[in-house]
Amino acid sequence: MPGAGHSLLSLLGQRRPYTTHQAGSSTPNKFHYLLDEHRAKLLAQESAYRSISKPKGFADPMNNAKRIIIKLAYDPESLLAPGLIVLDCHLTVPSFFRKRPDHDSTQLQPLQGHAHWTLKYKEHTDRPQDPPNEARLYYRYQQQGQPPEIGLVDYKNGRPLSAEVEGQLKEQAIAFMMPLITEVDRFLQAFEKRKANLEREITEANTQLSTATGLSEKLSLALKLRDLYKQWLQLIGEENYKHVKNLRNNVLSRTDEDGFTVQSASGRLTKGKLDEIWRVAAKAAMSGLRDIADQLKFEQAQSSEGHAAATSAAPKQHGKHGKKSRRAKKASRRGKGKADQRPERRQKENLEIYFKRNDHFLATFLQLEKVLIQGDLARFDQLLQEDAFNNTCILFSLSSEALKELCRPEKIAFLKSIISTQKDALILGVKDHKTVLVDMFKSAIEFANVELLLELNKLKLNADEILFEETRKSLLHHLVDSADQFNNEDACAWLLSTLDNQGFRCRHTQKTATIDFHDNPLQLTGLQLAAWQGFTGLARCAVKIGARDNLARVHYRHEGGQQETYRITATDFVVAAYLQDDGSSKREELYELLLVLCSSHSKREVSHILASNRVLWFDAIKDKRENELEKTLHLISLSSTVASTDLYKQKSEAEFGERAYAIYDGAIKTFRKQRSHAEAHQDQHSIVLACMGEAVAWLTLLRVTMDCNICHNPTPGATEALTRQLLRGIGSLRKEYRPGMEFKTDLDILPGRGKSGGGMRFDPDHIMEIVVGLILQLQPKSDFKQVMAWMQRQVLVGLKGEEFEKLKNVRRHVQAGFDTMPTERPVNTALARRVAQSQSTEDETKVDDATDDPRMLFLQHQQEANDTGIRSVQEYECG
Repeated sequence: MPGAGHSLLSLLGQRRPYTTHQAGSSTPNKFHYLLDEHRAKLLAQESAYRSISKPKGFADPMNNAKRIIIKLAYDPESLLAPGLIVLDCHLTVPSFFRKRPDHDSTQLQPLQGHAHWTLKYKEHTDRPQDPPNEARLYYRYQQQGQPPEIGLVDYKNGRPLSAEVEGQLKEQAIAFMMPLITEVDRFLQAFEKRKANLEREITEANTQLSTATGLSEKLSLALKLRDLYKQWLQLIGEENYKHVKNLRNNVLSRTDEDGFTVQSASGRLTKGKLDEIWRVAAKAAMSGLRDIADQLKFEQAQSSEGHAAATSAAPKQHGKHGKKSRRAKKASRRGKGKADQRPERRQKENLEIYFKRNDHFLATFLQLEKVLIQGDLARFDQLLQEDAFNNTCILFSLSSEALKELCRPEKIAFLKSIISTQKDALILGVKDHKTVLVDMFKSAIEFANVELLLELNKLKLNADEILFEETRKSLLHHLVDSADQFNNEDACAWLLSTLDNQGFRCRHTQKTATIDFHDNPLQLTGLQLAAWQGFTGLARCAVKIGARDNLARVHYRHEGGQQETYRITATDFVVAAYLQDDGSSKREELYELLLVLCSSHSKREVSHILASNRVLWFDAIKDKRENELEKTLHLISLSSTVASTDLYKQKSEAEFGERAYAIYDGAIKTFRKQRSHAEAHQDQHSIVLACMGEAVAWLTLLRVTMDCNICHNPTPGATEALTRQLLRGIGSLRKEYRPGMEFKTDLDILPGRGKSGGGMRFDPDHIMEIVVGLILQLQPKSDFKQVMAWMQRQVLVGLKGEEFEKLKNVRRHVQAGFDTMPTERPVNTALARRVAQSQSTEDETKVDDATDDPRMLFLQHQQEANDTGIRSVQEYECG
């Protein structure tokens, strides 16, 4: 970190980053993008639009959404009742909107609706110096076929207007927004029409294929069908489909034109669900149609004369004299050895299998999801044997809701059933369905389902490997994200610890991932992210599985566009959090985490941390001017802990004199030289940094000196005598203290040795006085009694010996902490299941049961015995 200037910690702040989602929303607003796209057309057509701004940011720095403002031409008399003066009005269209009900009682945000109308006005009773009143009318897109309405009216200043005037305002707001609403209606209708046309063509092609007789006709229709399915999948893969799902009416008709029910009373079958089943059917159909096309091509070639001539030709020889080469023989032998380990190849489909699966796919699929939610394992196993799921793994076909239900710990038996029944299809389909596995891993993390992760790991589907490959984030990063999103840190820490106990490998623990902070991408390891977020338990488990607190580079782009490179460790975040936190229990957790991190530090990390803490003194203490003395004392103590653990690791077998002189001749003399140089150049900033470093070094020397007296003095009662001596010294210093008095600045030289001999008298009383003097230089206006009370605590805690044992054997202490981690699953209250909905009536139950009947399939239409085509979904969509 730079020596003069702000540290990265002061720029990032402590604790969790503030995201756009927390500021308001993360759902894209199609109104914004259509307005930006059709700006010129709307300005030319709409006389009420005086100007349309370009996208620009909000005033709130934590909200990185954009907004477009439309200045309006208005007639004041047509807007308000007599006595109210209109000063300004405009429309605001944000790039994100808050996807929640309009009646939500939380505080309104600029992202509340798809658009809002702002009106500034004054009443006749207002004084000229009074600020103008402001009303905001928020609009959220209504379901197609319903008249648009204003959901919320927010009065920023002044009292609410009368109901009559407010009604007029709502009418005017809708009138101003109507051109935008019309554009969105056109967009939705055009997209739904494209999708419905494709679905109609697919239905017609299926019907034609089922009645075709000639090979050429069948081949042509199979290839056409496969291309149509491909186009449909590409259509719902577009970005526009996400906007459609956020805006469209998601309700299906209750019955079709023949009177069959296509939606349950509980609303289970929606347009979104319908599209999801179409997607599953389309993928399965494409795979089957590929096999069918290959088979038809083979039959067509076999029936031709050219194919007959080709089959009568001599087979191709292998190398010379028809023998295999040596390399080919070796490869063949290797293949035989691995033959038993490979899954069987997927069974090729023909037209009979293709239509047989389509006939029963939806009914079986819906029943499978239903029994999964009900928890009927026997029926679930029975349905998995159906022909509808031949050559495919059901994991790749379940809806997101059913897949998430499957990932709950109590449903692990269902997952094992799927693996045992469809193991080969699962392994063969992984390559094309890794996003499904990613969703499963994320749900397993959310529910702390360790068995699911271990079960998939047995199939060489390692969560850490696949998550990093697909998302560029390690398992540890995803655990931190889950702990932040669902407030389940204890469950995530238990999950990680249990995986490690079971031999689960996490090879990407040290990899960095991009973290978005105020539109500023930062590269942090999972351990650094956990420390930044304040997840002490998860950070400790990260070290347990092999994470190391290494020094890393972070590039930070300032507001002016200038990029600066900083160096950071997880310990930097821990120290900053310790200074900010007032709770003693949380500080104990942070201190234990500090020791855990220290166990992995090299000399390079220790040097950085000590330098970083000195810079942090300016950012977190001096500049804040809050509890300066208390935070200064904490920072000196923590820095001394880091230095002490490093000293004992580097010189574990050294004698006291070697350790003491290493501190005195190394750190203390170095900081004194730096301080003299800074004083000569009148560099106050460097003077303070050197003073801070010297105070840390002297405190470390005091600890080493006390440890030596405890461990190496065989005299009975030596510790008690030293305690009385130091307490007398503290009491004497309290009595002698006067403001402005001079304190000792150096040790006494042993008699008879001379300065050149370097013999020093390491007297704890003298060292104690030197530390107090340096602290008072850092904080001249400090409470002397508070400083002495802190020094007394340092002495008493140190002389007990327990703290020194931790510092001297930090790795052993950390490992003992790992061994005592809880092995039982913690209660995850944040993920308690929601209260079940009210019981369905008898009629609703009948409707639900009828929905699963094969006659009700919307992918099939069985009007006649010889009609096996797929029914068009267009007939079931509303509006």
